[in-house]
Amino acid sequence: MLRMQYLAIVIISAISAVEGAAQCSGGALDAANIETLLQAANLGRSELVRKGLEIQLLPLLPAANAMNQVYWSCNLEKKALASTKRCDSTETRTSAFNAVYVTMMLEQLPNICFSNGEQVKCSKQSGQEELNMFIDLFLDANVTEIGLAYYCNDLGERSVYWITNTRTPKDGDTLYEKGSGKCESCSAGTVCDSTTQLCARDATANPDFPTGANTKCPKNAEMTDELRMNYMDMHNYRRKLLANGEVAKNNGNLFPKAANMMKLELDCDLEADAIAYAGTCPKDVSHINRVDVGEHYHRVPVSSAPTPRDALKSAVTNWWKVVRSHPGPGVKEVTFRDKYIGQPIETFTQMGWAATSKLGCSVVKCSSDYVVICRYSPKGNIDEQKLYIPGTPCSKCPGKCYSDLGLCK
Repeated sequence: MLRMQYLAIVIISAISAVEGAAQCSGGALDAANIETLLQAANLGRSELVRKGLEIQLLPLLPAANAMNQVYWSCNLEKKALASTKRCDSTETRTSAFNAVYVTMMLEQLPNICFSNGEQVKCSKQSGQEELNMFIDLFLDANVTEIGLAYYCNDLGERSVYWITNTRTPKDGDTLYEKGSGKCESCSAGTVCDSTTQLCARDATANPDFPTGANTKCPKNAEMTDELRMNYMDMHNYRRKLLANGEVAKNNGNLFPKAANMMKLELDCDLEADAIAYAGTCPKDVSHINRVDVGEHYHRVPVSSAPTPRDALKSAVTNWWKVVRSHPGPGVKEVTFRDKYIGQPIETFTQMGWAATSKLGCSVVKCSSDYVVICRYSPKGNIDEQKLYIPGTPCSKCPGKCYSDLGLCK
């Protein structure tokens, strides 16, 4: 039986006053708290793989297949902090209250979660955020990263709010596939952990990261300042061209100038997340349900790109140049349409999405190839939204302007 009561109590109770330095820049939790939380969450997910879920000895949900291990995301922790009212209270829920709380969560699952024999689905409940978070953390196989913050509930007690790196599943979406009681069918970049039966990041991938001076993001030892400058400059140069009306689409017509194109700024947490994923030597982008974060993936043979800088240049060039060979937004309204989702033009439109303001990338040598991952926030490629507002460069900036670039800051 899945010990959901115990596990959720651990998660709710574990948030104590931070005794050590925050693990994440701009975060609140120290390494000990984060480790306790991850152990509890992954133990729950592991038990779901092995035994499924029972309530009062009655089978509710079958064992899960291809359930991912979850890892901590500094970027998601900061989002959780930004989404909650900071709680100065040291009053935490008692174990007795926790037991009642978790029992209430579990008792609602039979009414909203079901198995059709091969898949498990749940109906998300409007206005019941804690229940929805509970389902995401323990039942969604696609989750790989979490961030958490504490906040004051209606009773003035310290409680928790967590965010995962998948979008909230819609009604009818599959949370997980039925399994056989052991780990099977892990996605590319992950392997079955024989101890937990979870799909864990591949520790045998043997990634070879670049080394060199690193002062901009000291905690990200796998990236250098020189390469950061390279990938930032390559992106902003192309955004400058687009903002100034110097980019043509596949029919030769020039896109209009952009009135609100943001200059991309380095984000160390996005970079850290990109490094973590690139370090698995993946074969494709990560799960599409990333929360408010866009991602590009590129793999190139070392024979074609001998250095990390060459690999970054290959990635950015290939992501951008699709605009010259593939159909995309028109030059009048520059609107992103549903039909572009999953098409090559997506890499260009994300790079040229005006509201995107933060960027973090990773480049790593994986055997005879380089893998490049870039992450963008806030993400672009939103159906029926404009890439940017056509007009004189910087005329619609939310703040100031880099007049020499025609980009906003």
